[in-house]
Amino acid sequence: MKTLLGFLGVLGTLCSFLWVGSALAFSGWVTTCQYDHSLRDDPIVFFGQHGAAHLHDFTGSHDTDAFSTVETLQDAGTSCVMTSDPSGYWVPATYEDGVQVKPTATSTNNLHYYSRDPYASSVVVQPFPPGLKMIVGNATAKSPAENPEIGAGKIWWRCGTSSGTHLMAPPTSCSGTMSLVLHFPSCWDGVNLDSYDHKSHMAKAVNGRCPASHPVPLPQIKSYWRYPIGSSIGAITYSSGAYYTIHEDFFNAWDQEDLQSLVTRCINRFVDCGVNPAIR
Repeated sequence: MKTLLGFLGVLGTLCSFLWVGSALAFSGWVTTCQYDHSLRDDPIVFFGQHGAAHLHDFTGSHDTDAFSTVETLQDAGTSCVMTSDPSGYWVPATYEDGVQVKPTATSTNNLHYYSRDPYASSVVVQPFPPGLKMIVGNATAKSPAENPEIGAGKIWWRCGTSSGTHLMAPPTSCSGTMSLVLHFPSCWDGVNLDSYDHKSHMAKAVNGRCPASHPVPLPQIKSYWRYPIGSSIGAITYSSGAYYTIHEDFFNAWDQEDLQSLVTRCINRFVDCGVNPAIR
């Protein structure tokens, strides 16, 4: 009997360990969106200056433009399935041999994974504050070295829509879909919704925790953009320039009550809430 009880205890411990490991593998949710519009606007870098930016492809709020505020983003509705998310997401327009290719490869053109991925299990993640703005990548890079997120595995390209080799530059051949993947930083300074370079108010977690300079842990967003680009791919460039100028912008306009509910229920309770979960 003691042997049996001991075995059951070990089995229970093992099952508990496997469950926690599975939960930690992805704790959060996915919101899916459709490509919405393209404009030469950027409400983060060129607020109030219509036409001052390079061409961007937008998803999320139907009214992301040079004059966007939290209120206008929310009032316009969203191309995302989760109506609680009228945030603005945008990347520079993509070109193959000089011809624009929009991110419309699949029925879910764009996916945003919200997770606790960089954090230790004891960290309590907070929701994004209303109006938070952030950028990953470097639109003004003059070389790959000036956009280090590519080399650090925070930005990559790949073929297909799910698993695949992480590429540090656009592929030369795919079977029908090219994906672009970008990870935003997730540690906030707790004060500024933006900064002079649109980056300094955010930082990356180190060893599972946020640094003292940026003590507030927020969800990590990992975005997937899907393009109908197949075999014998031509030269891929962006409206911002060469491939190493790739970047993405995020302007938070989530319904704050719903966002808090998702962060509590999914991220802080180590639950994979799946794709476009119900809020309550």
